[in-house]
Formats: sequence, structure tokens, C-alpha cells
Amino acid sequence: MDVDEGMLSNLEKLEKNQGLVNKEDVHIKIAPGKDIIITIDGLGNGVTYTRWGKKTCRKGVELVYEGYAGGGLYTEKGNGANFICLPKDPQYLSSTVPTWESKLYGAEYETNNKIFDKPTHNYNVPCAVCLAPKKSTKLMIPAKVSCPKSWTREYYGYLMTSFFGHNRNALYECVDHNPDIIPGTAKDTNGALFYFTVAMCNYGLPCRPYIPKRAVTCAVCTK
Repeated sequence: MDVDEGMLSNLEKLEKNQGLVNKEDVHIKIAPGKDIIITIDGLGNGVTYTRWGKKTCRKGVELVYEGYAGGGLYTEKGNGANFICLPKDPQYLSSTVPTWESKLYGAEYETNNKIFDKPTHNYNVPCAVCLAPKKSTKLMIPAKVSCPKSWTREYYGYLMTSFFGHNRNALYECVDHNPDIIPGTAKDTNGALFYFTVAMCNYGLPCRPYIPKRAVTCAVCTK
């Protein structure tokens, strides 16, 4: 592709003078209208994500805070549909008791099997909120443990959510393949519950590649 020499010269000056750009991070293409599009990897302000099941972030990523996974009770139809990462040092604005309320509970692993290679069943779930520097977008990919080319894998694990027969209808989250636990919490108090997800092939999903009763994986990727 022919690219304006002045454009390349400006990019080289930016690399030389400011140290912001590496040549391999610069991508130039011509759009259908013949507009020239330049993208530069690694110049984002950073993106945040929650690493479910862990107390730490990967190397090179900032830990914003560590906390407790929480959500709505598995037997209740209301409350929030999402899991949230609750900080260990909550702050309050009012001491007045609400007249009506939504309820928030801690989350537990419902993993009475050997998919994880350590005891996790009934333990409460930790979480870490992480800031990946110089990234501009993030993506959770179900049924994969790898990320697309040029993306960075932040972590990988298992796609987990609420049980199909419970009242609570929770969002899917990616729980780390090597999960941590919160010590002293294996009391089966329930609350918001994390279950493995399986694919039901022949119900809109093709059998092979999707395997019945096999725990679905996931990967969290940034770019």
C-alpha cells in the first residue's frame, strides 16, 4: 500500500521525540471510501475489569481493589441480575433504614465436583478489580481460553452463573481457572451462587464442537 511519505515521517518523529509509538504498533489501512485509517496500539488510557475468583491481578496490571463477590439471593426473584465486586471497606451516607429495599448477599461457589483442582464448594468467592494500562477495550469470550491475535489475555477460566432451576436469573461471568477462596467461609450460607455452565447442543448449538455436559470455558481479553 502506498502511504504518504509525510505521514510516515510524522509518525517517526512522534516515536523519536516522545517515545510513545513503536513501528510495529502502527497499523495503516485504506477504508472503502479511500480514507486512510491509522490505529496505534498501546495508547489507551487503560480499561478496568473484574477478575472473579481471585484476590490479585496478573503481573503488570494495577489492583484497584480486592473484595467480595456479591449479588441477589438464589431463591428471590428480585434484586440485581449481575454479580458485583464489593470492597472490604464500605462507606455509607445515611443511617436511615429504607422503607423498601433490594437485598445484597455474598456469593458462594457451588462446585461439588473436581473441575477445579482444589476444594472450593460452599466457600465465598473473592474478586479483584483490575486496571490494565495502555488498553482501550476489553472483551469476555465464552467457550475460549485464548484471545484473538493482537489481544492480551488477562485471565481465563470457566463461564459461571446462577442455577437453571433457581428463581434468580444472573448474568454470566468468567471465573478464574485457578480460583482463590475466602478462608473460614465454607458454611453453606448460600446467597448468590456461582454454578458451572454447560452447552445444550442440538438446541440451537451444534454438537461437536459443543460437547454436552462439558463445563464451558471463557477468556477475558484486552486491547
